[in-house]
Amino acid sequence: MTESVWTFEQNAKRMTPAEVASSFVPHPSFRELTNLDHCYVVGPRGSGKTTLLKMLQGEALMAWQGRHASNARSRVNFSSVFLPADTLWSTQTRSAPPEIGKAAFVLQALYALVETMKYRSSGEDANGNAIFDPAELGHDREVSLVKTLRQGWRISPRGNSLAALSAHLDLLLLEVSRREKSVVRQFSNVDALDLISYGVRTFNREVGQDRHRWALLLDEMELAPPEIYNEIVPFVRGGNSTLILKISTSPFDRYYEFAGPQYGPMAGNDFRAVHLAGLPRTAVHTFSVGMWNSAVKSAGLPPTRIQDALGQSSIQKRAGSTGSTLDIQGSVIGKAAASDPDLAKWLKRRKVDLTQLESMTYVQRSATLRKVYPLVVFREALLTFPDGDEPARARSRKKQYEPFTGADAVITALEGNPRWIKTAYSAMFDSAKIGAAAFSVQPTAQWDALAHLADRFESLMRVMPSQRSESTGLGFNALIDKIALYFHAVNVGKFRSDPPTTFVVDGGVPQDVYPLLTLGLYSGALVHVRDKGGEDTITDYRGKRFRLAYLLAIRDNLESPMRLGKHVALSRVLASQVRPVAPEEPDDPIGQSVLF
Repeated sequence: MTESVWTFEQNAKRMTPAEVASSFVPHPSFRELTNLDHCYVVGPRGSGKTTLLKMLQGEALMAWQGRHASNARSRVNFSSVFLPADTLWSTQTRSAPPEIGKAAFVLQALYALVETMKYRSSGEDANGNAIFDPAELGHDREVSLVKTLRQGWRISPRGNSLAALSAHLDLLLLEVSRREKSVVRQFSNVDALDLISYGVRTFNREVGQDRHRWALLLDEMELAPPEIYNEIVPFVRGGNSTLILKISTSPFDRYYEFAGPQYGPMAGNDFRAVHLAGLPRTAVHTFSVGMWNSAVKSAGLPPTRIQDALGQSSIQKRAGSTGSTLDIQGSVIGKAAASDPDLAKWLKRRKVDLTQLESMTYVQRSATLRKVYPLVVFREALLTFPDGDEPARARSRKKQYEPFTGADAVITALEGNPRWIKTAYSAMFDSAKIGAAAFSVQPTAQWDALAHLADRFESLMRVMPSQRSESTGLGFNALIDKIALYFHAVNVGKFRSDPPTTFVVDGGVPQDVYPLLTLGLYSGALVHVRDKGGEDTITDYRGKRFRLAYLLAIRDNLESPMRLGKHVALSRVLASQVRPVAPEEPDDPIGQSVLF
């Protein structure tokens, strides 16, 4: 078996633009990023924000060989300067005084700009590829450019070349890290975007491209401290026509914590929001299939469609079943109703005769069979119903993988998250049964890959900042588990045709729970369910609807259906007391899932 190169450790932060391009599959939102508007790329960790920003760089665009590459290059009408978050100024490891971080940010931005200038005027890149947006800059013009920049930026490089300018900025950055007071003072009291705008206008004049646009690609701005964030974000409202900002951030806009919404930019007017989480199912499916095809080729496996390799989910059609979908659904529901008295009562109240399904109208079938069939399959996989009046119990020999395996279920669980997809596909390939012309992955191997990924996800959640809500006594992980257990309980407890799988932050939720919600969005444990016409970025949690990441819905004793069900008030979830369903052994002292 050829070891797949699609591993969890493939983080775009540590990859060159050419390496990012070598395995790039266009995200459904990538096209939106190529416009000339300011953009917020909104998504949790691992959702592909860094990859999308890096793919706007000239080196990545020219190295990209996919069938969409040429079209993408024709749409990108700007030169890109990529600026990652850095430990000197990000809040993640904020040990230095604010002025140190501000000076470091300014110098790193100028260094990145000069490196892009060098790229555009170099003739070819380090890999021998042609230059994207090449610029003619002979010796005399380069000298003129550097002299003008050293005057405007008030620096003194040893030489009048871009290479000398770059080396000098690197030295100044080193002096900032050593807390050299004069350098820190100089660059902590200037506006980075003013200096960048001056730089791009100067370069444009020297190469005869006065109207050429540039894009500053700011990665992980949720980690920026107030003194940097409050400099960057107002530029989105004003700024100039030469410089565009493409900003990656988490779904919660921290700017409003600092300055208030009256000063912030407005989505649709000042910037375009590009969402990487909570995408429509069709977009997730298209992207996941593209990632599958690329991964199969990279791993050297026989070309096989994901539907053929992973098969159908049990929610779509029972394995080994024959007959029409209607007959299959009726048979499964009928069998379940024979052991689940609550389901039987529901069917009776709705006057559903499972022996007369053909006489039902399409609307009647949609409101009954199609509506409850996925939930019935989910419950049948997790529960057993003893005879008599005893409550349902968890299966001692679980079939919990059934609702979570098969092509559509796996795609749903991975949610279009590139890092999750790469990790899960790689694990599945290692367990694949390979034939001459195709390969397959057994359901149990699919389940193992997802379960292992969920464990990795939980491990990452455990190292999130240890914030705690004093009013509820819950830390971040305890809050997530409490929400998960609530949804598990209402979906495996007394049968309801449309139990909740989402929650709304109502007025009864204490304010000190909000920072935990922010951690949930940042980590990807929580997903904002956006309303049509609603805010693109969250500025206030009240009234907003959320769900758990589907990957967290496959954990033992915390399983819940991967679907958008009704919502429940979060205050009700916080006030509830729930217990897992008792296992099948009759002498177990724990009772059925209950809600108080």
